[in-house]
Amino acid sequence: MVESDTVLILAIIAAYLAGTLLIGYLAWRVLESDVGDLFTASRSLGLVATAMGIFGTQVTAFGMMGAPGAAYGLGYSAYGYIVGMAQFMAAAAFFVIGYRVWLLAEAFDHVTPVHFFGDRFESYMPRFVISIAQIIYEIQYIVIGGIGAGIIFEVVTDGFIPYWLGALIILFITTWVAYAGGQRGSAWTNIFQGALMLAVLVPMMYIVYNALGGGQAILDQLSPQMISLGGAAVQDPKVWIPFSLIATGMSNGVIAHVLVKNMSADSPKTIKRNTYIYPVLVGVLFFMTISLGVWGSIALPGLEGTAVDRILPALAEMYAPTWMVGLIAAGIFAAIMTSWDGMLLATSSMFSDDIIKPIAKMQGYELSTQWENRFSKFFILVVALVTYLLVLARPDTILAVGVFAFTGFATLVPSYFAALYWKGTTSTGVVASVVITTPIVALWAFEVLPAWTTFGFHYSAPSLLLASALVVVVSLLTSPPSKEIVDQNFDVFDRVFHD
Repeated sequence: MVESDTVLILAIIAAYLAGTLLIGYLAWRVLESDVGDLFTASRSLGLVATAMGIFGTQVTAFGMMGAPGAAYGLGYSAYGYIVGMAQFMAAAAFFVIGYRVWLLAEAFDHVTPVHFFGDRFESYMPRFVISIAQIIYEIQYIVIGGIGAGIIFEVVTDGFIPYWLGALIILFITTWVAYAGGQRGSAWTNIFQGALMLAVLVPMMYIVYNALGGGQAILDQLSPQMISLGGAAVQDPKVWIPFSLIATGMSNGVIAHVLVKNMSADSPKTIKRNTYIYPVLVGVLFFMTISLGVWGSIALPGLEGTAVDRILPALAEMYAPTWMVGLIAAGIFAAIMTSWDGMLLATSSMFSDDIIKPIAKMQGYELSTQWENRFSKFFILVVALVTYLLVLARPDTILAVGVFAFTGFATLVPSYFAALYWKGTTSTGVVASVVITTPIVALWAFEVLPAWTTFGFHYSAPSLLLASALVVVVSLLTSPPSKEIVDQNFDVFDRVFHD
């Protein structure tokens, strides 16, 4: 028989999920039957929708579960390791990359973050290669949300809803929001979900803080290493600075579902203003989740491996009233779902618009708007199914999966930056950079290559250097596209910056 506490928790979660479904339904009612509206909301998102969309879609289970899990073992130094310079580097990347991609999307009606590569180089090849790399890393990122969803349902219901079913429930709802409401549905639910995340963490901080005896009592129970900048584990600057600056910072400029959110903004001014808002929102949320992770090491010592990912719901069960446990679970689901629907949209858009559609054109077929829309929605379902199978396999901790995805995205930055800022960039340079760097990142991530090959740095640093060197050297050795095509793209920027 299900206990009354579990019933109350499930009722609160059900109310939250019903609210998400309602917002998705309202977005579906106004969705237009074209891929532009499906994937970019016809570039109509205002400041609130853009800011909360990017904030929410970046927190994910990584922020609500991976970060406190890392802080549980590392102490407050986890803030520097995970966030550090990342929040400011990410904001800068939104402007440096996102602004120019938005201008090209507006000028040439692009609907995916890699569409412009085909136009820029008069070739489908860089568009194919970048989209495949984006999809590989994006699916890794999507898996994080599924793992988090399964864990939360299992923990807060004391196993009544098992891991596999919890992940399936959340994936089903986010898939429906993406399928039915498109980018507009994703943005509208992001506002609701982002506000919920912040709202539940504040009382949770208060509850755990008081339960542990307050400021001085908490400090007395923590070892000096948990409070110091050095951390409980060795925090080598050659590791945490590249990780923070590159993997969790710079990568944000080209992460597909984030870049699409920038592309969906109603104007470049919205992108600019969000560069001020984003660091504040991210800084506040990660301070709270990392603090809870550190305090969790006092309340529940001895957790190891993937068990550390459960620290936030475990603290809620230990100290909070039952209704608060339900709200915390809803808040974590909000973090997961703000990302999942956007990720599904971004991944499926690249499958349909950057792979299937160009292949059809090369074979002499022109897809109608109706068929293009059908392919796009079909791939949403395909990606959802593949994601769920990977979630069941649960490859590693949330942090480990996230690090691989972030580093992979960061290696795409040189290709984006060069294509947008350097007229001498060539298609071959972009392709070589991505094709050679991607497998090497995987070899470092899964520790196939020996540790000495990174020279003591986090592998994101040599990965970025390799990707940058390849795009520059190979471009210098090969011929760029015609001057007419280059000027066609760069004239879009010149008109804006000269006016």
